[in-house]
Amino acid sequence: MGARSSPSKEKKTNKNVFQINSIFLSPDARSVMSIAASFTTIFFATMPDNNNRRVNYALAGIVTEQLQLLPELIVEDKPVTLNAGLNFGIDSTQLLLKVLFKIVYLQEETPFITIETGCIFAIDPESWALFTNLEAGLFVLPKNFAGHLAQLTAGTARGVLHQSTLNTPLNRFFIPANNIEEMIQENVSLPLDPQN
Repeated sequence: MGARSSPSKEKKTNKNVFQINSIFLSPDARSVMSIAASFTTIFFATMPDNNNRRVNYALAGIVTEQLQLLPELIVEDKPVTLNAGLNFGIDSTQLLLKVLFKIVYLQEETPFITIETGCIFAIDPESWALFTNLEAGLFVLPKNFAGHLAQLTAGTARGVLHQSTLNTPLNRFFIPANNIEEMIQENVSLPLDPQN
């Protein structure tokens, strides 16, 4: 199986912020909100003031930013190392939050599997307001809620990798069921306007 990747649909503005340029679902941004109109998914986030608040959100889209599969580079009986990372970004005008999960499988510093998958979450306006600090110009995502969304995104990447390697020698490599939430050490702060 050869290398595959998809072109990025966004501009990287800095290490921790992605500006979402398109929805990936429909040309009408309001349709994302109608898809998630009921916001049936509820999470109780511990806010910085240590109060639990109800957060309404819905999964609005899934994207595979990168998928590179190079089975010809595998050397049997050599150890495999995993490098994983998370990234968060927002679209303040459409009340969307994007979580990216990337994992790279290496042998002696040579990558043979790279996958980066993103989940786009629509946040209802009341919940969005809970995370918005207009004075500081920041969107502050509580650690426990960021961890929850990261866990969902890692699970999505696990499924994409499994399906993409089905009936190939690479299918034996899967994303471990580790606690992805532990990768997030503190609340995630993102600029409301990444252009400034």
